[in-house]
Amino acid sequence: MKIRFRWLFPILFVVICLVYFSKTSFLQKIIPANYDIPPFSEPVFLTEAEKEWLRDHPKVRVAGPQHFPPFYFYEKTMEPQGISADTMRAVAKEIGLEIEIIPDLPWSQVLEMAKDRKVDWIPCAAIADQRRQYLDFSEPYLSFPLVILTASDSGFIGGITDLNGKKVSGVKNIMWLDWLEADGISFDWAPVESPLEALRAVSEGKADVTIENLGAASFNIDKFGLTNLKVAAPTAYKNYTLHFAVRDDWPELHSILNKTLMAMGPQQKSAIKSRWLSLRYEHGLRFSDIIVWAGGIGLVVILILGLIIAWNRRLGREIALRKEIEQDLYTSLSLLNETLEQAPMGIQILERDEGQIRLIIENQESKKIKDQLCGAQTREDFALEECQELRFLDIDSNEPVPWNRLPVSRAFSGETVENERLIAEGRGGTQVPLETSASPVFGTNGEVDAVFSAFSDISLRLLMEEDQLQSQKMEAIGTLTGGIAHDFNNILSIIIGNAELASNEVPTWGSTFAKLSEIQSAGMRARDLVRHLLNFSRKAPMVKKPVVLSTIVQESISLLQATIAADIEIRCQGMENPGIILADATQIHQVLINLCTNAAHAMEEGGGILYISLDSIDPEGWEASKFPNLDPGSYMQLEVRDTGTGMSKTIADRIFDPYFTTKEQGKGTGLGLSVVHGIVRSCAGAVFVESALDRGTRITVLFPASDALIPLPAKVPAPPKGGSERVLLVDDERQIVEMVHQMLERFGYKVAAFTDSIKALEAFQKAPEQFDIIITDMTMPFLAGDTLAKKVRIIRDDIPILLCTGFSEKIKKLRSVDLGIITYLRKPVPMDQLATEVRKALDRNAT
Repeated sequence: MKIRFRWLFPILFVVICLVYFSKTSFLQKIIPANYDIPPFSEPVFLTEAEKEWLRDHPKVRVAGPQHFPPFYFYEKTMEPQGISADTMRAVAKEIGLEIEIIPDLPWSQVLEMAKDRKVDWIPCAAIADQRRQYLDFSEPYLSFPLVILTASDSGFIGGITDLNGKKVSGVKNIMWLDWLEADGISFDWAPVESPLEALRAVSEGKADVTIENLGAASFNIDKFGLTNLKVAAPTAYKNYTLHFAVRDDWPELHSILNKTLMAMGPQQKSAIKSRWLSLRYEHGLRFSDIIVWAGGIGLVVILILGLIIAWNRRLGREIALRKEIEQDLYTSLSLLNETLEQAPMGIQILERDEGQIRLIIENQESKKIKDQLCGAQTREDFALEECQELRFLDIDSNEPVPWNRLPVSRAFSGETVENERLIAEGRGGTQVPLETSASPVFGTNGEVDAVFSAFSDISLRLLMEEDQLQSQKMEAIGTLTGGIAHDFNNILSIIIGNAELASNEVPTWGSTFAKLSEIQSAGMRARDLVRHLLNFSRKAPMVKKPVVLSTIVQESISLLQATIAADIEIRCQGMENPGIILADATQIHQVLINLCTNAAHAMEEGGGILYISLDSIDPEGWEASKFPNLDPGSYMQLEVRDTGTGMSKTIADRIFDPYFTTKEQGKGTGLGLSVVHGIVRSCAGAVFVESALDRGTRITVLFPASDALIPLPAKVPAPPKGGSERVLLVDDERQIVEMVHQMLERFGYKVAAFTDSIKALEAFQKAPEQFDIIITDMTMPFLAGDTLAKKVRIIRDDIPILLCTGFSEKIKKLRSVDLGIITYLRKPVPMDQLATEVRKALDRNAT
């Protein structure tokens, strides 16, 4: 024992010195100048279309940056060197693709040639939004962290916060410069022209630190002998990644390169990177470190000797302590096992044995999900990914996911996968959406010994996310509708107002009067539809009244017969049903029009039959199963059926989504059926869709039946009174100003009209007593209606004001602002209503 320890210190000292003085030459010897990349670990599976593309394009043009070591650069020869160049050659060789190198170009020229389609493939490129306009990018094949580099004898730096007050060197306009400033780091900036110059500035003491990606730093330090540098700490910034970039009109090449990169295993990638990179976190070995290490080793040896001497005396107590520890360990393992079994997610621990994945541990939830997908198996010790009857699909595209892209396979390659979503499809087409995570368990040799896999059935979570997404989409509808409501109501004001003016100029018994009345009626219906759509999208409470459903349906059918194609026959049934529901008549009219319009679109080619039926039902049995959320009771059933093209199940499941449409551009917005769904839901009803390709579509709508009585019709109001008062009229729409001007003059009022609110204010300031009432629009350029009202009130606080707007939300906001006695009107305002409101305001002010 004494002899062994007597020679320990000299041996350790000699070994450390040999390692220090020979490390550079040794590394250079073990990395050959020319080497063969090991064969790919996975075969590359190409489609027939991709193979055909390779036959048609046997050669592609390749270019890269002029000087980008160690990734892509030129040195002594016209052949590119570096990690990216070697990766490019390995990929090209694997797929039998000939490459034509366009050598030694500045990076800006490479991008310009790629934009002009003179370069087909760039082996190393970072993703940027402007480059996506003409390039497609592969999955990343290189990723290096950004690290902080300092001189070996500098003080401790543990992160970017320690850079405060330091002199930092880097390339001009480097990306991490903005990140440091955004993080509030105060430093002295020393710009240089290249990463190598930044490293030399730190090496020569001209700067304290620099930040560089680990790959480029490793190459430059080794190549140029900057042995007094070290990696002080990593940064928290995102990794620097490189991709293959190909011209975006060659998607086949993009797909081929992606598949080839995925087939390249860790062995090939490691062989390429190790040829060019060899940086350690502490570069170089100092004599002071040897002294520290030797002293530490000596202390450890002395401690071991003391422990050995004391061990004999404490053997009895150690045995008792060991038994106690074993008992605690047994208790901990039991608790761990119980925790594992009761975990709400499937858990598996796997290992690879002679190329096969073997299950070591799994819990009950894992067995439950496996049984659900694979059924009873002859054996139970199989990993979920190893089930022969199981396949995995991408949750977004529904495309099959190859085995080497599954989380467990990637974890065996050293990658940590978190919360990746897949669809597992098992026996009989059973599908279970899973959220999976997998992480490698590294052994003492640095290789992956096992993989920890966790997965959960997220069916319920997806339903909740879908509900939330639906709410967000409806909120988007509200924003869109509110944005156009003002302009649309201005247009309706012009249509309705001029129709009213024209109807007063023709005899009531003529056909022209009837046509003008139809225009007014349609305009008012459009106004109501805009208001209902605003209320619906803003989730405002709907005013429900007892209505006879068959009456609304028959009115809607009359309109449909005049609008749909002549080769579509409408057949009705149950129109005599007197059933009553609580709803808004205009909204129910909108439901039927939207459903029938969609049905007519499905029969555009060749015509067909449109069936509309009404019935009173009490859902039970199979019918009740179609509407699981309905309360028991009596319902009115409205059914719309067509003989059109029908839909697949995938499309039928999405027809109520906002903005979803299968129509060509210009033939639909995708809002109609989402509005139908919202109206029916607000009436406590339900919608059910049945459809199949080439077999037509049946949409069933249920409304709760009501025992309420139909209210008596309201009394016809008396004709409005006019007057001779003076009116100041302000609106930025010339057509509205002219129309309202004529309306008011017909009731005897004297009108001063303006399309410029600033000029209107100036006219009022000059002679405030010349006006008895102000009618103004809300939304106007330069001076809005509410601002105009405030300025007018300063001059004359007793004048009545009518403030008009096409958007109800603005009225709600204005009511909370104290502008004095103001009447708020929503456009479009019919002539009689306008005259009535003007008279009320004037009479109220007179009292």
